[in-house]
Amino acid sequence: MYSTLFFWLIIAIIAALFEMGHPGLFYFLSFSLGACIAALSCLWIYAITLQMYIFIAATTCAFLLLRHLLAHYLTTNLHYRSNMHALIGKHATVIKAIDAGQVGSVKVGGEVWAARALDDEISIRAGERVIIIQVSGAHLKVQKQ
Repeated sequence: MYSTLFFWLIIAIIAALFEMGHPGLFYFLSFSLGACIAALSCLWIYAITLQMYIFIAATTCAFLLLRHLLAHYLTTNLHYRSNMHALIGKHATVIKAIDAGQVGSVKVGGEVWAARALDDEISIRAGERVIIIQVSGAHLKVQKQ
């Protein structure tokens, strides 16, 4: 009885160690949980074949449960806005006038960026405050506040 208990506990520890070596998979965590449940079952069930079935069933249930609980974290797009796309929605100051259909310059967060008016028919004078609406190529599309 104790030999099978230690066997299942060793399997649980090894699977937990593999999980720590490969964080984020949660695959080995299922095996670890299944082995823990099999270790508990060996206190009442002496047949090793039944313990194996319990291990397989518990591992499968643990995998499905962990997958269900973590589905939100695994399927969400962890797209962090960076570089120019992080500028969208920020306020800037025009430092070189943006003439209708032409490129000017804006200063945002201490950096100077090339910018165009969102509406190509509008001109924006130097010194005016604008809001960054979108990024188009290497230019920011801005509009007056």
